[in-house]
Amino acid sequence: MSDRVLCVPAFADGASSWRPLLDHVPAEVADLSAAEPPTVAGHAAALAGLVTNPVILIGHSLGSAIAVETAHLLGPRCRGLLSIEGNLTPEDAYFSGQAADFDDPVDFKQALLTRIGQLVAAGQVPSTYVESLAATDERRMWTLGRDARDRDFGSRYRSLACPTLYLWSATSTPRATAEYLAQHRIPARRLSVEHHWPWLTAPAVVAEALAELS
Repeated sequence: MSDRVLCVPAFADGASSWRPLLDHVPAEVADLSAAEPPTVAGHAAALAGLVTNPVILIGHSLGSAIAVETAHLLGPRCRGLLSIEGNLTPEDAYFSGQAADFDDPVDFKQALLTRIGQLVAAGQVPSTYVESLAATDERRMWTLGRDARDRDFGSRYRSLACPTLYLWSATSTPRATAEYLAQHRIPARRLSVEHHWPWLTAPAVVAEALAELS
């Protein structure tokens, strides 16, 4: 693989959860924690600023929506985009979308921390996500979540000029998104591992999907 590979974390996530994949793929995890403004467009502009040579982007969840906007900014410099359960429909925003229900960023963060803690206990979310979430500025994450709530990410994804591949699992993909994938015949692969962070238990599967774009 000759092109640079950049991973774009999910909402309020960081680099630590990506370590199992980095053992299989020579990739980097983008740090967008200081992107200004803390919106989808602001994050995309910051990510595009990190790219000088051709790149392949791996976006996870809301990070995929940011990667999509970055790919549009990069044009031919983006050689491909691998979306791991990215936000194609409003139903996908089951973490970030809750920001619109709160008037106070601190209340939003505390509520989300409580919910994520429950999901960690149930084995559905890695403990590294709690750590990343706790370290994220509450106003930045609240602003990003509210900005992303009503965007039409699906049409932006479909209008990309670069090759794309969408990875999804039945248990963590909303029905609306599964139907969207089929309706628009989006290149996609259903994962054999049922997890929103599939590379934690099956990094080789994600690496193989990435190889298709290289």
